[in-house]
Amino acid sequence: MNTIISKLYTLIHQTGNLIDFEETVRNLMYEVFASLVGDVFTNFLQ
Repeated sequence: MNTIISKLYTLIHQTGNLIDFEETVRNLMYEVFASLVGDVFTNFLQ
């Protein structure tokens, strides 16, 4: 499983400008946070 740091490192080298990088990182963080909140609720409701 990739860590967030390794994903960010890859994104830095894949994106051509900072605006695209910012948007991609924002979307990545939304996905990570949504996954973590989903895990919390799943474990809480069990």
